[in-house]
Amino acid sequence: MYTTVSTQRRQYRILTTGGNKSVPLTIERARTLMQLGFEWSAKDPTQKSWEERFQELVGFKERHGHTLVPMGWSQNPRYVQSIECIHSL
Repeated sequence: MYTTVSTQRRQYRILTTGGNKSVPLTIERARTLMQLGFEWSAKDPTQKSWEERFQELVGFKERHGHTLVPMGWSQNPRYVQSIECIHSL
């Protein structure tokens, strides 16, 4: 079911952005999903937004006087994981 829902969301983005790609999701099907209360954008409740992560960095700087968050910082491992991911780009 996850794959189907994910596919519908991807196709909806293509459909609504006017992409040149043809997608099986029609406007009628999208309306049917809307009537069901389908959520077009899924947000993982465990994931924090960019703004929330930025505020954590602001708090870190206020406490420590710098933004050099150490790798594996134990006080907020999910924040460190997101920073490490960014650094790897």
